Amino acid sequence: MHSTNSESANNPIGRGHGASSHGAKSAASLSPKIWRVAAHLRQCFQQPITLRQAAAVVDIHPDYLSRRFKREIGVGLHGYLLTLRLQHATGLLVNSTKSIKEISCEVGFRAPEVFSKAFKRCMGCSPRTYRDDHLPCDGSPAVQFPSAVPPNGSL
Repeated sequence: MHSTNSESANNPIGRGHGASSHGAKSAASLSPKIWRVAAHLRQCFQQPITLRQAAAVVDIHPDYLSRRFKREIGVGLHGYLLTLRLQHATGLLVNSTKSIKEISCEVGFRAPEVFSKAFKRCMGCSPRTYRDDHLPCDGSPAVQFPSAVPPNGSL
Protein backbone atom coordinates (compact mmCIF):
# COMPACT_ATOMS: atom_id res chain seq x y z
CA MET A 1 0.00 0.00 0.00
CA HIS A 2 1.34 3.40 -0.99
CA SER A 3 1.63 5.87 1.83
CA THR A 4 1.86 9.56 1.15
CA ASN A 5 4.24 11.48 3.35
CA SER A 6 4.54 15.21 3.70
CA GLU A 7 7.67 15.25 1.53
CA SER A 8 5.80 13.61 -1.34
CA ALA A 9 2.87 15.97 -1.04
CA ASN A 10 5.04 19.09 -0.77
CA ASN A 11 7.75 18.13 -3.25
CA PRO A 12 6.45 16.61 -6.46
CA ILE A 13 9.96 16.07 -7.77
CA GLY A 14 10.70 13.80 -4.84
CA ARG A 15 13.81 12.93 -2.91
CA GLY A 16 16.37 11.00 -4.90
CA HIS A 17 14.58 11.44 -8.22
CA GLY A 18 17.68 12.68 -10.01
CA ALA A 19 15.81 15.16 -12.18
CA SER A 20 18.13 17.95 -11.08
CA SER A 21 20.93 16.26 -12.98
CA HIS A 22 18.89 17.00 -16.11
CA GLY A 23 18.75 20.72 -15.36
CA ALA A 24 15.26 20.70 -13.88
CA LYS A 25 13.89 23.48 -11.70
CA SER A 26 13.48 23.02 -7.99
CA ALA A 27 9.97 22.14 -6.81
CA ALA A 28 9.50 25.72 -5.61
CA SER A 29 10.16 27.14 -9.08
CA LEU A 30 7.94 24.80 -11.10
CA SER A 31 4.96 26.34 -12.84
CA PRO A 32 1.75 25.65 -10.92
CA LYS A 33 0.35 23.33 -13.61
CA ILE A 34 3.49 21.20 -13.85
CA TRP A 35 3.71 21.09 -10.05
CA ARG A 36 0.11 19.83 -9.89
CA VAL A 37 0.70 17.16 -12.55
CA ALA A 38 3.86 15.93 -10.81
CA ALA A 39 2.06 15.83 -7.46
CA HIS A 40 -0.84 13.95 -9.08
CA LEU A 41 1.57 11.39 -10.55
CA ARG A 42 3.23 10.89 -7.16
CA GLN A 43 -0.15 10.13 -5.60
CA CYS A 44 -1.56 7.96 -8.41
CA PHE A 45 1.51 6.23 -9.88
CA GLN A 46 0.12 2.80 -8.96
CA GLN A 47 -2.75 3.22 -11.40
CA PRO A 48 -2.58 3.30 -15.21
CA ILE A 49 -2.04 6.94 -16.21
CA THR A 50 -1.92 8.25 -19.78
CA LEU A 51 -0.51 11.54 -20.99
CA ARG A 52 -4.05 12.57 -21.93
CA GLN A 53 -5.29 11.85 -18.38
CA ALA A 54 -2.41 13.78 -16.84
CA ALA A 55 -3.09 16.73 -19.14
CA ALA A 56 -6.77 16.69 -18.14
CA VAL A 57 -5.73 17.25 -14.50
CA VAL A 58 -4.66 20.79 -15.43
CA ASP A 59 -6.76 21.27 -18.58
CA ILE A 60 -3.95 21.61 -21.12
CA HIS A 61 -3.18 19.82 -24.39
CA PRO A 62 -1.23 16.55 -23.94
CA ASP A 63 1.52 17.59 -26.38
CA TYR A 64 2.01 20.88 -24.56
CA LEU A 65 2.14 19.07 -21.22
CA SER A 66 4.71 16.64 -22.56
CA ARG A 67 7.05 19.45 -23.70
CA ARG A 68 6.58 21.58 -20.56
CA PHE A 69 6.93 18.63 -18.18
CA LYS A 70 10.22 17.55 -19.74
CA ARG A 71 11.54 21.12 -19.80
CA GLU A 72 10.61 21.82 -16.16
CA ILE A 73 11.15 18.44 -14.48
CA GLY A 74 14.09 17.38 -16.62
CA VAL A 75 12.68 14.02 -17.66
CA GLY A 76 9.60 13.07 -19.66
CA LEU A 77 6.32 12.19 -18.02
CA HIS A 78 6.72 8.48 -18.80
CA GLY A 79 10.26 8.45 -17.39
CA TYR A 80 9.08 10.26 -14.27
CA LEU A 81 6.27 7.77 -13.77
CA LEU A 82 8.68 4.87 -14.31
CA THR A 83 11.05 6.31 -11.71
CA LEU A 84 8.24 6.64 -9.15
CA ARG A 85 7.19 3.05 -9.75
CA LEU A 86 10.73 1.69 -9.53
CA GLN A 87 11.50 3.67 -6.37
CA HIS A 88 8.47 2.13 -4.71
CA ALA A 89 9.32 -1.32 -6.09
CA THR A 90 12.88 -1.28 -4.73
CA GLY A 91 11.53 -0.51 -1.28
CA LEU A 92 9.04 -3.36 -1.51
CA LEU A 93 11.66 -5.78 -2.81
CA VAL A 94 13.91 -5.13 0.17
CA ASN A 95 11.33 -4.47 2.88
CA SER A 96 8.63 -7.04 2.18
CA THR A 97 8.21 -10.69 1.43
CA LYS A 98 5.75 -10.02 -1.40
CA SER A 99 6.34 -11.87 -4.64
CA ILE A 100 7.74 -10.10 -7.70
CA LYS A 101 4.32 -10.53 -9.33
CA GLU A 102 2.55 -8.88 -6.37
CA ILE A 103 5.05 -6.02 -6.35
CA SER A 104 4.75 -5.45 -10.09
CA CYS A 105 0.97 -5.12 -9.79
CA GLU A 106 1.18 -2.93 -6.69
CA VAL A 107 3.48 -0.40 -8.35
CA GLY A 108 1.38 -0.08 -11.49
CA PHE A 109 2.79 -2.45 -14.10
CA ARG A 110 0.28 -4.32 -16.24
CA ALA A 111 2.31 -7.54 -16.23
CA PRO A 112 5.25 -8.95 -14.23
CA GLU A 113 7.23 -9.43 -17.44
CA VAL A 114 6.93 -5.74 -18.29
CA PHE A 115 8.03 -4.85 -14.75
CA SER A 116 11.02 -7.20 -14.86
CA LYS A 117 12.17 -5.91 -18.24
CA ALA A 118 11.88 -2.24 -17.17
CA PHE A 119 13.55 -2.97 -13.84
CA LYS A 120 16.49 -4.73 -15.47
CA ARG A 121 16.90 -2.00 -18.09
CA CYS A 122 16.93 0.78 -15.47
CA MET A 123 18.58 -0.95 -12.52
CA GLY A 124 21.02 -3.24 -14.32
CA CYS A 125 19.75 -6.42 -12.68
CA SER A 126 16.57 -8.41 -12.28
CA PRO A 127 14.20 -7.69 -9.39
CA ARG A 128 15.14 -11.06 -7.83
CA THR A 129 18.86 -10.26 -8.00
CA TYR A 130 18.22 -6.78 -6.58
CA ARG A 131 16.30 -8.27 -3.67
CA ASP A 132 18.97 -10.90 -2.99
CA ASP A 133 21.80 -8.34 -3.16
CA HIS A 134 20.10 -5.85 -0.82
CA LEU A 135 18.81 -8.11 1.94
CA PRO A 136 20.78 -8.22 5.18
CA CYS A 137 22.84 -11.37 5.78
CA ASP A 138 20.11 -12.92 7.92
CA GLY A 139 17.58 -12.58 5.09
CA SER A 140 15.25 -10.29 7.02
CA PRO A 141 13.86 -7.18 5.29
CA ALA A 142 16.01 -4.06 5.49
CA VAL A 143 14.84 -1.03 7.44
CA GLN A 144 15.36 1.81 4.93
CA PHE A 145 14.05 2.20 1.40
CA PRO A 146 16.88 2.48 -1.13
CA SER A 147 16.88 5.02 -3.94
CA ALA A 148 15.85 3.63 -7.32
CA VAL A 149 17.84 6.17 -9.30
CA PRO A 150 21.15 4.85 -10.62
CA PRO A 151 24.22 6.95 -9.67
CA ASN A 152 24.40 8.50 -13.14
CA GLY A 153 20.73 9.56 -12.97
CA SER A 154 19.97 7.84 -16.29
CA LEU A 155 16.28 7.20 -15.62
